[in-house]
Amino acid sequence: FVILFSFILLLSLGAFSTMREKVLYKATASILIERENPNVVDFKEVMALDASATEYYQTQYQMFKSRTLIQQLVEQEKLSEDPFFISLKKGGLYKLLRRRIPKDSWLSSFVAESFLEDILVRKMIKVTPVRNSRLVEVSILHPDPVRSAEQTNALVLLYIQKNLESRFYISKQATDLISNQLVDLKVKVGEAERKLQKYKEE
Repeated sequence: FVILFSFILLLSLGAFSTMREKVLYKATASILIERENPNVVDFKEVMALDASATEYYQTQYQMFKSRTLIQQLVEQEKLSEDPFFISLKKGGLYKLLRRRIPKDSWLSSFVAESFLEDILVRKMIKVTPVRNSRLVEVSILHPDPVRSAEQTNALVLLYIQKNLESRFYISKQATDLISNQLVDLKVKVGEAERKLQKYKEE
């Protein structure tokens, strides 16, 4: 009877806690990450390209969770006003511990209020590379399936925009550098032509 009673009690508690548990939906977006094709001219450059490919893709995966990108997502989607994220940020246990532990205690750092960006990176955002491909699956968890999809799409679009801005900035730097070099070359050519003309006259 004790075993039966314990089993029924545990089953009831499990069912009760499951019913109270909030359902989370996961929206997933797949994105293709391609490297720009370099002008490979010899075998050494091919080997260097293969060696750096892994680092390049790992960097791209981490960019989805970069502080700048997440802050833009929080502002754009107004996540600081989202009741779900507010509840995550102000958990009951942490709130109780923060009240009990003095601010000057060495334990205060462990119960300090979490930033929304950190909660998103640690718990809500999942970045999963698809094996043997250049595809990446990006997911965000949320109790509302529509909000989950909106936030996932917003994060992917912000990543694409950031990538385009970076490439544009690099191209602009290269253009400015070439322009400056062209000015210097024109000056040198003009000086060489003057010297040649002076030589001819002499």
